[in-house]
Parts: sequence; C-alpha cells; structure tokens
Amino acid sequence: MTHIAEAIATELSGGTELSRSLRSRHVSMIAIGGIIGAGLFVGSSTAIKTAGPAAIAAMVAIMVCMGLTPDLASQLWMSLLVAGGFAVAFVLRRGIPAA
Repeated sequence: MTHIAEAIATELSGGTELSRSLRSRHVSMIAIGGIIGAGLFVGSSTAIKTAGPAAIAAMVAIMVCMGLTPDLASQLWMSLLVAGGFAVAFVLRRGIPAA
C-alpha cells in the first residue's frame, strides 16, 4: 500500500482526531484582526462620503494593482529560472559585477 493510500485509509477509518490547540494568544490575534478590519471599513465610509465616486475608483485601481503584482512577479521569476534563486538569475542575466 502506498503512503497516499495509507493516509486515505486512515482518514476514512476515523483514526485521526482533531486537536484543539488554539491558545489565548491566537484568539487575541483573531480579535485584533477583526477590530482593525472593522475600523478600516468604518473609516473608509468617511472617505467615500467626502470624495464621492472618485474614492471608489481609486480603491478599485489599487485593488487591481495589488491583485496583479503577485502574478506579474511570478511570471518574472519563472522567466529567470536557474539554480540559486531569482537574485542569482538577475545578476547572471544582467552581467552585474559582484560588489
């Protein structure tokens, strides 16, 4: 039996138990994240009221840029594949002398 088949068999037989391992610091971080998110949501309503539709257009433009950045960066990294990582590939392709 392969490793994957054993893992599936264990899951189907109910041989594993969920662990309840959230500590108080984890719950605190979740609460802080909720407070910050709610504050940003309420704060943005003031900006939208003041600026009108321009604020919504600006937010959409920022969200598009934030969404495209990881995709464009990953395409750049994949175009420079060599052993050693992106920095090595960048230096080798550009012929930048070592400092």
